[in-house]
Amino acid sequence: PEWSYKVLLSQGENVFSFTVIDYAGNESTATVVRIVYDDTPPGDVPVTANGGRNGTSVELSWTSYDEQANGADIKQYHIYQGLAYFTNVSDAASVGQTAAGIKSFVVTGLVRNTTYYFGVIAEDLQGQARTSIPEPVSATTSDVWPPGDPTSLRFDCFESNLVLHWSAPTDVDADL
Repeated sequence: PEWSYKVLLSQGENVFSFTVIDYAGNESTATVVRIVYDDTPPGDVPVTANGGRNGTSVELSWTSYDEQANGADIKQYHIYQGLAYFTNVSDAASVGQTAAGIKSFVVTGLVRNTTYYFGVIAEDLQGQARTSIPEPVSATTSDVWPPGDPTSLRFDCFESNLVLHWSAPTDVDADL
């Protein structure tokens, strides 16, 4: 026959010991089962943002987030972006993910001189994650990276003037 018993689990480790006793009073060796019950999503992720890059990207970082103190079971991080302040992830766009242990992300394809809002949510191995971001961080994209140096400089010298020739640097940021 199959037997069952319903029990409510407590947060954390739950230990159960199963034995069988026959009609003669003989008891089997105990079978011990340990079940870890976790219904708490990981804590809030504090994020910093740097928009002073190439003008079309923002670097996000959450290196101070302690994965061990937040359940020691982080699976991944979800990155959200919005043009307006948001506290619920449903009001923002998902722009990427990183695996546990990777605590930075570069958001690309942004418009220059525009303010964006960002938030990061941690998801644990059970798929639990918060849906709110208490303090989204903002960053304004600005181009602070100089272009590359010109190459192949050549001068043509004449009696009263010079003609300078050069090759322009590769325009990786589309801003030349």
